[in-house]
Amino acid sequence: MTRRVLKFLLLALLPALGWGSCAAQSHLDSLRVDSLVTQLTANSMDIGVTLLIDLSLAYKAVDPGKGVKYGQDALALAETTKDKPNMANASRAIGTNFQALSDPTQALNYFLKALALSPAEDTAKVKLLGDISYLFNAMDPAAGIKYGTQELALAQKLRYKQGMADAYGKLGVNSLSLSDYTTALEYHFAALKINEELQDKMHIAGNLGNIGNIYSNQGDYDKALEYYFKILKIFEAQNSKGNIALTTGNIAGMYVNKGDYTRALEYSFKALKMDQELGREFGIATNMFHIASVYTSQRNYQTALEYYFKTLEMYERQGDKHSATVTLGNIGECYLAIARDTGRVPASSLIPAGKYEVLKKATEYTKRGIALSKELGDLADLQAMSQNFSDEQALLGDYAGALESFKISEALNDSLFGQEIKEKIINLDTKREIELKNKQIEIDKLDLTKKHSERNYFIAGIALLLLVILFILRNYYLQKRSNERISKEKQRNEELLLNILPAEVADELKINGTAQAMHFDNVTVMFTDFASFTQAGERMPPQELVDELHACFKAFDEIITKYGIEKIKTIGDSYLAVCGMPVTDARHAEHIVAAAIEINEFMLNRRAQLKDKTFELRTGIHSGSVVAGIVGVKKFAYDIWGDTVNTAARMEAHGGKGKINISQMTYELVKGKFDCVYRGEIEAKNKGVMKMYFVSDKTTKATLNG
Repeated sequence: MTRRVLKFLLLALLPALGWGSCAAQSHLDSLRVDSLVTQLTANSMDIGVTLLIDLSLAYKAVDPGKGVKYGQDALALAETTKDKPNMANASRAIGTNFQALSDPTQALNYFLKALALSPAEDTAKVKLLGDISYLFNAMDPAAGIKYGTQELALAQKLRYKQGMADAYGKLGVNSLSLSDYTTALEYHFAALKINEELQDKMHIAGNLGNIGNIYSNQGDYDKALEYYFKILKIFEAQNSKGNIALTTGNIAGMYVNKGDYTRALEYSFKALKMDQELGREFGIATNMFHIASVYTSQRNYQTALEYYFKTLEMYERQGDKHSATVTLGNIGECYLAIARDTGRVPASSLIPAGKYEVLKKATEYTKRGIALSKELGDLADLQAMSQNFSDEQALLGDYAGALESFKISEALNDSLFGQEIKEKIINLDTKREIELKNKQIEIDKLDLTKKHSERNYFIAGIALLLLVILFILRNYYLQKRSNERISKEKQRNEELLLNILPAEVADELKINGTAQAMHFDNVTVMFTDFASFTQAGERMPPQELVDELHACFKAFDEIITKYGIEKIKTIGDSYLAVCGMPVTDARHAEHIVAAAIEINEFMLNRRAQLKDKTFELRTGIHSGSVVAGIVGVKKFAYDIWGDTVNTAARMEAHGGKGKINISQMTYELVKGKFDCVYRGEIEAKNKGVMKMYFVSDKTTKATLNG
């Protein structure tokens, strides 16, 4: 529940950066538009391009579609006279209107065009770099940091304080997107310091809000509240009603996260009333969501559902699919909580009688949420709702479906973990780039100081030259130390990458920026699974269960490494490995079987020592061909596909506890090397009748030494 409320808080605070009353500003913009239209009709085309640009910017808050049209007219007029400054101004105006139309791709195209046409280093270019940095935040935060760093360097060169504050803010927002909370806080505090010097109240409020968001992300809700109350004080002094309502709603959300439901309801109802008076639908929906969350926690399910359904209706009417997804998931969670409270929750207009009917309601809304999260590609919400769906299916007695949903949830967990590793790698590379650029800025500053001193004071210049030399030596020493740190960070990056990909694939990815999918004809695939894992999970505490899984899979990793086998992945309690790729191995089947014997012996010995504190293992092996490659762009993983993988899974499913079940294909490759017992022809799901063999318990690894 807390995670879903937090997402609403981060989304809800963004309008606070709009600085002021929307209604008042809209009226002022309308008056400005009327005035500019009058001027345009009264003047010649010589000054028409400037007026068209002004009109384009004025229409941004009134009618962005018209703003785009006027900007394009201005651009066409400026292009006829090859007026580069006005071509740049018109392009930026068009980009600003596309941004207001929520079309970041088009906005970015025009901003980049304006940047290419703006060779002059002035405050307009600073603002343009800031626009580009902000747009990249949602698409590529590392690129956003790159442009934010350029904005900061130019603002510092021009001694443009407002630009410096804006650049620090953009760098902070992009660092937060990379989950680098420490750096994000440093940037936002730097922006806050400058805005306090400038006494810019609205930008101060924005900085305080961003700082509060970071503390909220870190789970420090008391610290977040401290900053939200500071914002509230600023907006109350200015009687900025929209921003007061927004901040009050965010304070309510923090109290929800803290579990202080009395204050959460107090501030939620305050914010709701203000948003209803202002007609702010998003604020109304957000506050009703908070209220529903509190009533669910208080087990007042009927009232909670009433607010959830009102919230869902508003989000669906607004076309806000992400918020609708979150609300659907919470409705499913609410019905699941009611089912677990069976006997204590009376039936009502929204709560059917009987546990079975309540659970059917839970699955109905959870499935709708899952479908919408798949459409949006939101893996975090999909993972959480898959876990809830597994619980709902289990309570309905659909244990096979519950296990399948649990495996999906675990696989999504693995994907999210892989993305976290990738973000850390990107973050380290970005930090290194910023360090190098900052060093270059320092050297450039010293060089300018040296030239200025030599030109004006020859004698003083000699002394300054000596100081410059000392500084250069010092910078050389610092640069050397920095390079050593960078080298260590690069090594850590490579180690993280090798945890995700085979060495050969990782090398190809680093050289070419991509890795081609490949077909391997002669490989052997091993698939293991723990029997009765669900029952083990019910009798073992969660931490003990995870620790035992980790101990077993760590041992498996060590064993397969000895035989040159490549681990592909773990899927819940299953383990997938392959031999013969990406490096070919003529004895792939022998090596897989030998490793399987060691793994099986390890589990049998562990079972003898720990009894039901560990698991019983089934192992399936099949030989054939596979296709291997990298899946995904943002959250990539190295995986294998093909009938060989499916057949290995069937071998495992039709094996036995403490047994290694191999196919006819694998048997033909290892017969004479290992003792095998023919099991006969067995019907396998979707495969038909297949010959299967158990590797004998008496088999030893001595045959591999020959």
